[in-house]
Amino acid sequence: MPTDKLLDVVVKNFNLSSRNTAYSYLRVIHDLGLLEVKPTRVYKTPKGQDYLETQDRKIIAEALLNRIAGTQEVIQSLSKSPMPIGKLFEQMGELGYDSWKTKAQLRYRLHWLQEIGLVKKVGSNTRPTYEVV
Repeated sequence: MPTDKLLDVVVKNFNLSSRNTAYSYLRVIHDLGLLEVKPTRVYKTPKGQDYLETQDRKIIAEALLNRIAGTQEVIQSLSKSPMPIGKLFEQMGELGYDSWKTKAQLRYRLHWLQEIGLVKKVGSNTRPTYEVV
């Protein structure tokens, strides 16, 4: 599909305010190995086609853990003990992710891992802890 056409579809279907936001969404799917994003065209990868056909969340889980930096370490840390984001952020820094100056990168990963069912948030929304499912 032409990249411009897909960006228009994403903006419309997700009610986004900009094509830049839509493009950042496509980049995440690219980083997961499900799409190949070129300047003028977007192509499904074999893994992307498998996911479209099966809707198997294991494909996404595998992609997150194997292709997104820090996700394996988040799972390993939370497997030892549930913890709040602040403590997890400190641990991630000790594990070599000290370039993460804010918790934003960690929040994205936690959210993705929650969506795929590998991590859950426990407790209040103001001071939750996270644990492996």
